[in-house]
Amino acid sequence: MSAAIAPELDIKDRVSRTPHLAFLDGLRGLSALWVVFFHVAGLIKMRYGAPYPAVVSALTGWMLYGDRAVSVFIVLSGYCLMMPVVASGDKRLRGGLKGYFFRRARRIFPPYYGALALSLAFYALWNTVKQKAHLGSGSWGEYAFDPQNIALHVLMLHDLSSRWIGAINPPMWSVAVEWHLYFLLPLLLLPLWRRAGILWMLLAATILGLLPHFLLAPSVNLDWAHPWLLVLFAFGAAGAILAPDVNNAEAPVGRAALAPIAVAAITLFVLIRAKIPKEAWLEDMVVGVAATTLILWLQRRNTALPGRTSRLRGWLESRPAVALGRFSYSIYLIHFLIVWTIPPVAHGLHLSITAALFLGILCGVPAALGAAYVFYLVLERPFTKARQ
Repeated sequence: MSAAIAPELDIKDRVSRTPHLAFLDGLRGLSALWVVFFHVAGLIKMRYGAPYPAVVSALTGWMLYGDRAVSVFIVLSGYCLMMPVVASGDKRLRGGLKGYFFRRARRIFPPYYGALALSLAFYALWNTVKQKAHLGSGSWGEYAFDPQNIALHVLMLHDLSSRWIGAINPPMWSVAVEWHLYFLLPLLLLPLWRRAGILWMLLAATILGLLPHFLLAPSVNLDWAHPWLLVLFAFGAAGAILAPDVNNAEAPVGRAALAPIAVAAITLFVLIRAKIPKEAWLEDMVVGVAATTLILWLQRRNTALPGRTSRLRGWLESRPAVALGRFSYSIYLIHFLIVWTIPPVAHGLHLSITAALFLGILCGVPAALGAAYVFYLVLERPFTKARQ
């Protein structure tokens, strides 16, 4: 065997040994489910224009913070994309830039464009049903068929416009953001990591991600584009670099590893209870730190204590959680089309806001998951590469 071929085979062998971590699927699936509950509770509250009763709010208040699940998705994206790079040994993308973008496009585009077409068709149908059933009006989809709106969604540039970012299917905004982050991995994060190290990679991402918020506001507000999600993407990438299952490094595990999670959770709780003006960037940072630390702690614990799985990891690796994770992308893309119909129907039936919420939970959530699974079978699974 020639010396030129041997290193290439070694790199491929390392990539093939990149571990599949089932708890990541579970975390992704439960986060997607959290988004569904968030839209159910939020849309009903918005339609009724009133808060939930105190008891109901105490039991379901966590639903209204489901928008923070996007932070978890971004961390997971950075983590999972960096894992094979670290395992490769040469810190390079498998197949180069061409192979990397081909894999990302094959994974993201077919379900995305399918959901985009389905959203437009659904809105046209719903508009007809709404008028005949006298269900009232709604703001979503009002400008869905504007040519500029459709063009920006097709080009996946709608996240760059405050007017069009959520004008067809609101959850799609973060898909465009994540697609743009894919470019920054090989063009920014990887070169900095290879040449200067992980700290410089994180520092550059933090400066670029937070600079628009602090430098341009209030004269130019770009917060709707969430530029700080670059920092969370870098958090995930850094987590993969530090993970022992990827680089085979030994890492001690102790209760001190939970400290960042505890600090992040307490900070978020204080921010919520203090009722200070909502700072989306700060909440995303807190959740991003907590998610990255949690992933790293779970993986390190499993490495340091082989054969012993923590209860939390066992829960995340349960069949229902992992199953949700497998079609979480479809859940994210499709669920809004279903849960959007619950508030006007409930309001048309003269249900109380509490009854409307229970209708959404008992009927809207299962219907959204069922529709998403069918969508997954048709437009996502055929384009998902089988895992090793």
